[in-house]
Amino acid sequence: KKYMNWQKSQEVILNSLKIIRNIKKIEEIKKLIYEFEKGVALGLFGVMNNLSEEECWEKFESKLN
Repeated sequence: KKYMNWQKSQEVILNSLKIIRNIKKIEEIKKLIYEFEKGVALGLFGVMNNLSEEECWEKFESKLN
């Protein structure tokens, strides 16, 4: 029962993780609802492209606006 209560309380985060994992293009990030989703998704794009935090922002920030 405790696990079920915890899982329900984390529903937004767990659903966000599923959504973020399915993003294939950088342009899809701007369609996300929550700012934390955008940050995590952008960070993952940076990691996949071997970019530093600064390089990631420089390369992708304009595509988020």
